[in-house]
Amino acid sequence: MTPWINYPELKRSQMSKTTYHTESSDSKSYSNGYQVFLKRTDFRGKVLSYFIESFPLELKGRKRIKVLDIGCGDGEMTKLYVESIKEVSESLEIDLYLLEPAEDALKNATRKVRIMVSSVTEINQKADEYFLHPDDHAYDLILASYVFYHIAPTIIPKITQRLTNNGAMAIMMGSRNHPLREHPELRQVSKHGDSDILLAPLEEANKSQGLSIARSMIKTDVDLKGLWDADSGFTEEGSQFFSFIYNTDMNTFPEKSTEALKSVLAKVFTEESGIVHPVHEFIWLEKY
Repeated sequence: MTPWINYPELKRSQMSKTTYHTESSDSKSYSNGYQVFLKRTDFRGKVLSYFIESFPLELKGRKRIKVLDIGCGDGEMTKLYVESIKEVSESLEIDLYLLEPAEDALKNATRKVRIMVSSVTEINQKADEYFLHPDDHAYDLILASYVFYHIAPTIIPKITQRLTNNGAMAIMMGSRNHPLREHPELRQVSKHGDSDILLAPLEEANKSQGLSIARSMIKTDVDLKGLWDADSGFTEEGSQFFSFIYNTDMNTFPEKSTEALKSVLAKVFTEESGIVHPVHEFIWLEKY
């Protein structure tokens, strides 16, 4: 487990020059690609193991906590986090708040977690709308799993204002250390995988509120076999997968970027047997 560190440690990483993008690919294609990704990666298990190991002692000792999941989607990851909290403290009562702008996904999430928690409150809003307006709700734990590719990270100081004293926030992101983004052409097109977009908002939140922040890197595996072949090109699943990874439909992928991706894949299949090892970043914030 990574020890708690003071915020100046966090600033050792170079500030990102990546521009935040709000545009996204077709939601159905994105969802299909995400499902392909989930079948081929071990990131969930590794991230959840770290979540359990790092869960703050202050929260373990409480009888009841209010948990907010930002951008819960269909609740699949929410369910896993709730199970992990129960593993940390079986007797801990959870009042769960689900923030999600897609109403159908929100309803699905509620169905998945309803019997696992003491109460569920649906918040059918966009995060930037919810956090920009004054609200009396304060949360003991806030979950933000890979949401800052879809909502502007500048909202972070507003989010951390909603933490209770000794409350915590868990942020999960990809990092700059991703084999499929190392080529300059692919870094240009990709909107995923750069946790450094969080650094300036975290610095602002820390200056105004005083936070304890721990930042850890988690190495994962992704199996690319069956997604691309040097002779036949991208399979259907491969097109879905890479559309998700780059948040850009492969049918409209720039020609230079396509050639760069083929070059990267040829190297991966030759040197790594088709398996890449992207690094995910897990950030714990605790408010005193």
